[in-house]
Amino acid sequence: GAGTCAIAAYDQEFADSVLGIDGVEEFIIYMAPVGKVQ
Repeated sequence: GAGTCAIAAYDQEFADSVLGIDGVEEFIIYMAPVGKVQ
């Protein structure tokens, strides 16, 4: 199965740059990585 975990703290500017968004018109408000549960 798959599992996830919310990320409460992250570098906003770095995350925006990785995704190629400007941080003004588009920005991240929530992160939840998904991976295989072992």
